[in-house]
This record gives sequence, C-alpha cells and structure tokens, in this order.
Amino acid sequence: MRVGGESLGVDVERVAVAREALGPSVLLMLDANEAYESDAGISAARAFAPYDIFWFEEPARWYEGASVWKRVANEGGIAIAGGEQAATRWEAADLVDSGAISFMEFDCMRTGGPSEWLKVAEICNRANIPMVPHHGPHIHVHLVSAASNGLLVEVFPDPAEYAPDDELEFTRWDRKLEMFSKYPKIVDGNMVLPETPGWGFELDDDAVGRLAVPNS
Repeated sequence: MRVGGESLGVDVERVAVAREALGPSVLLMLDANEAYESDAGISAARAFAPYDIFWFEEPARWYEGASVWKRVANEGGIAIAGGEQAATRWEAADLVDSGAISFMEFDCMRTGGPSEWLKVAEICNRANIPMVPHHGPHIHVHLVSAASNGLLVEVFPDPAEYAPDDELEFTRWDRKLEMFSKYPKIVDGNMVLPETPGWGFELDDDAVGRLAVPNS
C-alpha cells in the first residue's frame, strides 16, 4: 500500500481503514517510495506500527543512506524492506551489512540479471534476510523458488479484471500483459511455475509490433 503522498494524518486513516477491511490474517505492507526525510520517516513508522505492518518499504530518501533507514527500523518499530534501487550486489550488500533492512527487494530486471540476483540472495541468506524482489514476477518467480531464502514475488492485479475507468498505474508492466501469448497464472494467491522448459512465458509478436514505439 502506497504512503507518503498525503499528510501523515490522512495516510494513517487510510492504513487504519485498510487494516480493518483486510482483517488480522492478511499481511499489510507499506511503500513510501522514499517519500520521507529521516525524522519524518521515523514519525510515520511509529504512527503506522499499531496497525500490524509487515514491512515499511523505502522509508526515507535515497541520499540519506542506509544508516537513516536503520534508524527508522530501530526507532519506528517496523521491519524495513528495500534494495530495488541497488545497482550491484555490492550496493545490496551495504544495505545488508548496515542492518538497515529485514527484506531484500533486489530487482534482476533492472540490473545484473539472474546471476547477480542469486549472488545477492546468497549474501542475504547468510544474514537471514528473505528475498522479496521488485516487479517482474514472471522472471523472479523462478529465482525465488530456487533460493532457500526466497519468500514472495510482487504481482500487480490483472488490468483485465478492472473497468476501463478504474484508476490504475499506467506505467507498470503488468498493464502490458497483452504482449504475451503465454504467461504464468495466479491461483489462490500463488504464481504457478510452468512445467515446461524455459521461463514459462511467450511474447505475442503481433502485439509487440503493435505496441512498439519507433525510433524517430
């Protein structure tokens, strides 16, 4: 659930409503997308903590560094998730070594590919930190399944299940499901691994051609 775009009072009200609607058995994660300065991030974490938050993602500005994220974790009372912006395994390792995060979101589709992701997973495994990669579930589901510390993959709702006027984030890549003629299914909250060789998805050449943006 996104936070940080409204005043803290409004966001706390939103989180309270979400928790009441979800009930106690559903995990609730908050993503600030680095919206807060350090002290504001700590105050926000303390305000959200009573609503049984599983993790608080990217709670402060990137330029404030891992030490500030660690302060948010220590003083705010919520476990911190991060790492989707890490460009290398060394940058990811800095987050781990600092004690700033409890969940690693390293994204192999942004940098390094599967081999780099698996190296980050091993670094995190030694620190007992689960892997919860950012976006790209059709790629990351294989890696999470292969890693002993793989926990979950991030999957957005299928836009086909929503009305045309529903407000959905247009830049996210699950809006582009029409590019695929074959794609892993979600069953009861689980992405089903393919039983065939390969990644388990296939591109639809006609759709890719239709959606391509020509160079000018």
